[in-house]
Formats: sequence, C-alpha cells, structure tokens
Amino acid sequence: RRRAHDAVGGYEAIRGEVIDDVATARALKSGGRRLRIEAGQQLLFTPMYETLGELWHGFSKNAFAGAGNSVATVARNVTANLLATVLPITLAVAGLVLWLVFGVAEAMPVALAAVAAYAAMVVAFLPVYGALGGRWYLAPLAGFANVVMVAILMNSAWRALSGKGVVWRGQRTQLVTDRRS
Repeated sequence: RRRAHDAVGGYEAIRGEVIDDVATARALKSGGRRLRIEAGQQLLFTPMYETLGELWHGFSKNAFAGAGNSVATVARNVTANLLATVLPITLAVAGLVLWLVFGVAEAMPVALAAVAAYAAMVVAFLPVYGALGGRWYLAPLAGFANVVMVAILMNSAWRALSGKGVVWRGQRTQLVTDRRS
C-alpha cells in the first residue's frame, strides 16, 4: 500500500538500488511491514524482454547484484550451472558417439546416465516453463538457457567490477558494487 511505501522512505529509500523491487521488499520488511506476494498472471501480462539482446542487457544490469555483488557466489553459481547443464550434454554426446559410432561398449553406461541426468533436469523444468504461459515444450532447451544465463551473470560481474557499467533503457548506467569476494 502507498502508506506503507511512504512510511519506509518511498523511492528515495531505494535510490541507486539496481534491483528496486527486492530493495523495496527489504525496506518494507525492515520497517516492520508485512509483505504478500501473489501471482498476477491472470490479471496482467507484461513481457520483460522481446529479444535476446534486450534480455542480455536487462539481466546484465542486475545479475551481479542478485548474486549479492559477490565474486565467490558468481563462481559457485557458474560452476553449479555448468556442471548441471553442460556436463550431462557433453557426456551424453561423447558417450553416445563412442558407444554407437566407435563401438566402445564401456561408454554406454556413461552415455545413458548422462541422458538420464539431462532428462531429469528437463522434467524438473517442466513446471517452470508451464508457468511461463504454458510453454512446457521449451523445457528441453533449459540447458541452453542456463548457459545463456551463466554468460549474462559473468558479463554482469565483469561490467560491475571493471567499472564499465551497462546500457539500460538507452543510457549507460554505472553498476554499484562493494566488491565483496
């Protein structure tokens, strides 16, 4: 409510924050206010980005802040995402080629385990993609999407730490970081 928002300092209280919605929630909570988060897809649809370029710039603006401006968190997230998405695909392809093309029978269990791991990830992403307008059929592309998000996270961290900033809504914006490790 407007009254609660104004009581915790309004927009002035979150001035300079990259992730303003999260900063607003934190200000409200620290001001003793209650929050209620609700899904509003049935009420309003506002697509954030229409192109990969818009998505790249939009998430580059706040991915490092979302990782707490922490290089260690970025490193953990990048490693975990690559292990969960790229490793199964790589092992599946390599294992299947070794097994089916070159007849290396020992590669079969590795290939099948990797295919099963990727399939499990796809199944885990089905509800996520289903919630995004019933686009569950995109779940098999989750590995690719994770690789794009890893690249965006690394770009965001690099731009923040190097002082390069980002282009946001046509203007260069300097990312604020406390350079925590």
